[in-house]
Amino acid sequence: MASSQSPIRIDEVNRHYKTPRRVAKILRCLFWCIAVLSLLQTSPILVPQQFTTFVSIAFVLLTLIFFSLSQAQRYYWLARAESERRRALLTDALGVPLSHEATQLYYNNFYEPSLGRLAANLLENSFFSSEVTKSMLGGCRFQSGLYLSLWIIFFALRYNDYQLLIVVTQFVFSAEIIASWINLEILHRRYESCFERLKALFRLNDDISGTTSIAEMLDVAIAYESAKAAAGVLLDENTFQKMNETLTNRWNRMRLSLGIEVKSDISNE
Repeated sequence: MASSQSPIRIDEVNRHYKTPRRVAKILRCLFWCIAVLSLLQTSPILVPQQFTTFVSIAFVLLTLIFFSLSQAQRYYWLARAESERRRALLTDALGVPLSHEATQLYYNNFYEPSLGRLAANLLENSFFSSEVTKSMLGGCRFQSGLYLSLWIIFFALRYNDYQLLIVVTQFVFSAEIIASWINLEILHRRYESCFERLKALFRLNDDISGTTSIAEMLDVAIAYESAKAAAGVLLDENTFQKMNETLTNRWNRMRLSLGIEVKSDISNE
């Protein structure tokens, strides 16, 4: 997110996402390992009899590791990073020292600390988040569709029964694939809804300091943070970096058209 005032972009909060990103890479590797094992064990034609037990045990163990890491990622590592991001958002928007992490050029609007600045910051966040999740959905839909198609084909080739544990873990993993896809779809829709609501608020109101506008801002802020917390999804950094320049240019044009950079200060009274 660029600015003509300074060429340096600082985001110290980003360091809190290093561990979640490492864990995300591990989870992706585990995902494909488990996917391959689950497909192999549904078709004994591809697995010699002497390796059937090994494949089944490896599948169960990796599934348990995947589940444990994914839960720790969602409820600890990612939740802690999102908490720091939320504190930085409120520090910038309201001018209160909730966070001591420095950010520069992360929120490029000219509101003084106020609820108006909070709304402008959330408009920027929801725009970028909506576009990044939209891009992520393409890969997620392909991955889920490919795996489920292959799983159905391989399942049709199986000719012997497996232990209940194998069936249950396989079902859980298959459900996890579908759940992740649906989760990202819902998150994108919620980000998109927050963005459209805030954009309409700035477009239709010359003065957004009224009680109704403030209530709408706070409702969107709660909806945005609730969506992030409920989904527990880490936005893909590579996708963001590829889209950043294009999205920044779009955002700069958008904030000019909405008049965000020239609106009068709004006091938080």
